[in-house]
Amino acid sequence: TINTVNNGIVGTNGMITQCESVSPMWNQNSAFFIDNSATTTNVEVIEYDGLTTSLRAQTQVICGEEYHIKIAIADGGDTGYDSGVFLQKNSFTSEGVNLFANIQSAVNDSTVYEGCGTAEVIFQRNSGLNDPIDINIDYSGTATSGIDYIDMSNSITLDVGETEGFLLFETIADGTTEGLESVTFTVDVVTCNAESSSFTIYIDDDPLVLETTSTTPFCPGDEITLEATYSGGLPGYTFEWNNGENTDSQNVNPQVPTTYYASVTDQCGNTLISDVLAPVPQPDALTANLNNLLESSCATEFTLAAAVSGGIGDYTYLWTENGTTLSTEESYNQFFENSTQIQIEVSDECGDLTSQTVDISIGENASMVVVASPDTTICWGNTITLNGSVVGGAEPFNYQWIGGSASENHSVTPLQTQTFTFQVTDGCGFISSAETEVIVNNPQASFSQTWIGGNEYQFQNESVGATIFDWSFGNGDGSQEENPSYVYSSLNDFYNVTLSIEDEIGCIDIAENAISPPLEVYVPNSFTPDYDGINDVFVYSLSGVDEFEMFIFNRWGEQVWYTDKPGDYWDGGVNNGEYFAQNQLYTWLIKVQAQNIFSEEITGTVTILR
Repeated sequence: TINTVNNGIVGTNGMITQCESVSPMWNQNSAFFIDNSATTTNVEVIEYDGLTTSLRAQTQVICGEEYHIKIAIADGGDTGYDSGVFLQKNSFTSEGVNLFANIQSAVNDSTVYEGCGTAEVIFQRNSGLNDPIDINIDYSGTATSGIDYIDMSNSITLDVGETEGFLLFETIADGTTEGLESVTFTVDVVTCNAESSSFTIYIDDDPLVLETTSTTPFCPGDEITLEATYSGGLPGYTFEWNNGENTDSQNVNPQVPTTYYASVTDQCGNTLISDVLAPVPQPDALTANLNNLLESSCATEFTLAAAVSGGIGDYTYLWTENGTTLSTEESYNQFFENSTQIQIEVSDECGDLTSQTVDISIGENASMVVVASPDTTICWGNTITLNGSVVGGAEPFNYQWIGGSASENHSVTPLQTQTFTFQVTDGCGFISSAETEVIVNNPQASFSQTWIGGNEYQFQNESVGATIFDWSFGNGDGSQEENPSYVYSSLNDFYNVTLSIEDEIGCIDIAENAISPPLEVYVPNSFTPDYDGINDVFVYSLSGVDEFEMFIFNRWGEQVWYTDKPGDYWDGGVNNGEYFAQNQLYTWLIKVQAQNIFSEEITGTVTILR
């Protein structure tokens, strides 16, 4: 219970005398407590704030009988905390005496080799050592006693305190390959939960087999894996390659085709030899051929390509000019403005290299360089003239602003940021171009306002792209703050507020909003129409109202008073004073049309007290 297994600390609402009165040993079992509260660092994934460690319960049972477990649990004091019993998974087990065999074999844990292997059969028990036990053994299987294996005893006795007994299993070489044969041992001792009452030994007479393989290298000198696999015979093999290596697998790096030999001997003295060829390739020499001279009177584009043969695998290409890489493709196109020399280096996948050189001869025309106006920024709606020029090249020149004029100058009025391209074609037909960007600044003025009480408004600047702000509050006053607040002397009229903005290059924009009087309505919740001069009428207060209606209803929903004139107040009379309303709760409804251009309906209650 919580009073006998806990964290050893008195709770915040308890006293140590209370704990001791329940159990003097109340804090002696804390070793069995697990703190599962959220304040601990190692919280179990379960809702309960405290657990016990695993507690073991046990009783004697009879093998084969059926048993039931019954558990009851109750709260110690109240239902404020849940309680539960948790059963450990796979914890319901019974203990018994196990009898089994552990086979020690010349091949593996269950197989011996015919005529060359033995096995020690072990019969073992783990309990019941106070009594002797006689174990009767029955033999069956495909192997024949006296022909395939030496006859063995049909029983074995384990004395008091003895845990193991042994039989020696020996095979007989009959000179006939029969494949895998079996001998099954069956014992007559079967205990509750025993692991086994029988086991099998196999007799193998597979012949010794040796196979050797080699991986295929891609290049001379590549690493080759030589692999030998052998089976059959009696394991415990002796193995060796002709180069002295004795591992089943080895790596070699021959430059030419080479034959390797492997030898294996089993424990019975059988020996096999197998050879394998390492198939090293012998490729043709790598060569590259290309035109050794390309010439033109004008700057022009040439296609450079080489015819490559020989080597191994795919080729890698490297085109260079004075040590600078130009391309790594098999062929490529290059525009040449001056005479130069191009080199190509070709390598195959095995690292073999070859190289060639081609001379490029070009006339004396200087290369053409086209220049356009520098990037510039303008205001939205303005016009700018762009200029273009060319240096070098061959006359005559043809000028073209893409999408515009066919001259060196081009006037534009972009409505948004735009890139313009100036293109020149020279007498050799070469085309070159330059770009210039016209950045269009278009600041957008915008603001909102919030009435914050009294005659004061807070203005929120929502403009985009501006650095200078100029406010006009509609009454002659203004501000240069970004988000100003302003107190009007009166809010009985409309004011047109404007915001003028300007960016860093002088682009401007203006926004305008109207300020209207705020709607305010005050209605009391009771009055006393008893003609004592104090609170005799139902007085309300309105501000910012253009149109007005007020209805008053009794609790049956009947209208008892109405007005559409601000300043008319109810004195508690009904039907123009025909009689007076009773002391009770009344519902009022006000409909207003505010000066700031919206309509609203307001409801409430008022109580007459006389």
